[in-house]
Amino acid sequence: MPKQNTIKKIIPDNEWQGLLSHREARAVRISAEDIVAVDGKKIVPAGSILGSADVASTILQGNAAAKIVNDGTAEGIAVNTVDVTDGDCEVAMAYVATASTAKMPVAPSAEAIAALSRITFMDV
Repeated sequence: MPKQNTIKKIIPDNEWQGLLSHREARAVRISAEDIVAVDGKKIVPAGSILGSADVASTILQGNAAAKIVNDGTAEGIAVNTVDVTDGDCEVAMAYVATASTAKMPVAPSAEAIAALSRITFMDV
């Protein structure tokens, strides 16, 4: 039987304030397999750029898990921080938004910015 998806927030609910103002978002499954453990924990921080873990599918089509990317496969930005140490779980992914690059965990590459055409990036 597959493990039930759970969201495990590790910082306050207002974590995205100042990082991201989203108009459209959806829940997507994060693949724990693709996340590198640090100090025994697999964490996907708010503001992470997400793309499909399967090159033949997209997250927004609803048939692919997400992973952290920073390239032309980007489809959205994680709204909340999740811990996937115990397995796959869901995260809110914004795909129409305004984001502060100064507050993102990793600065978006030119390819990621181009792929995220429905997200406006600002250096504040």
